[in-house]
Amino acid sequence: MAPISQAEARYRARQAGRSGVCYRLYTKSDFDEVLLPTVLPPILVSDLSELVLQLKVIGINDVANFDFVDKPHPEVFLRALEDLHAMGYLTDVGVITERGHKAARLPVHPLWYNALERAHELGCSDEIITIAATKSVRNYILTRPSATRQAADLAHQQFSCPMSDHITGLNAFHAYLDTEASSDHSDALQS
Repeated sequence: MAPISQAEARYRARQAGRSGVCYRLYTKSDFDEVLLPTVLPPILVSDLSELVLQLKVIGINDVANFDFVDKPHPEVFLRALEDLHAMGYLTDVGVITERGHKAARLPVHPLWYNALERAHELGCSDEIITIAATKSVRNYILTRPSATRQAADLAHQQFSCPMSDHITGLNAFHAYLDTEASSDHSDALQS
């Protein structure tokens, strides 16, 4: 979760479509002093590990001096380089490794490549692939429509794993498969 900007806050207040009062869950001083006037471009605040790895693959070694439209802060590059090195994708001097080349071929974040590689060793690839897939669409799996929020929360409890959002997504996916299988079986019996 990330804070919104002042511009987004004003826009949301107008979205109600009616005249009235807008109650915010922060103080006026927080609005004025903490919220940025506008949203920063995602490249300035996002994890750049995947992007840095792709740049290295195509031969751009000095990624910090790449001509970005919105140049990320040097610390963001440093963090990405440190993370990629820690995962074994870059050498001590920032050269891409064979493992880094392999990770870059799979269109997932480098952390997921690590998880998939380890899952293969442990014999649980199906579960990690499912978790990675549910993570990419998590907001769609566990939606909470305002009209049925309480019922949705109760339904979600059957999937919930307090120790892991990833396991919660996996449980929801398995429940979906079970429902689909039951539905298919039911349809076959009615035919």
